[in-house]
Amino acid sequence: REGLRVLRPGGVLLACTNYEGWKPEALVRTIEAAVSGVSRPILQQHFATQPPDFPATREEPLHLKSLWVRVG
Repeated sequence: REGLRVLRPGGVLLACTNYEGWKPEALVRTIEAAVSGVSRPILQQHFATQPPDFPATREEPLHLKSLWVRVG
C-alpha cells in the first residue's frame, strides 16, 4: 500500500501475477481494496489475461492476470 501513497493523481498502477491458484476476481478485489485502503479513488481500470499466443487449456489453465488501474 505504501507505493499507492506516492503514486501521483492520475498515475497508473500495473499489477500482474502468474499464479494460477489466484482467481482473476481475487486479484481485482485485492487491488481495489488496497487503493480504497489509502483513500484513493479508482478512475479507470482494465483487466487482461494472457495473450492469444498462450491460450488457456485444460492442461494449462489460465495463469497470467494483469490489472491496470488509474488512481485519482
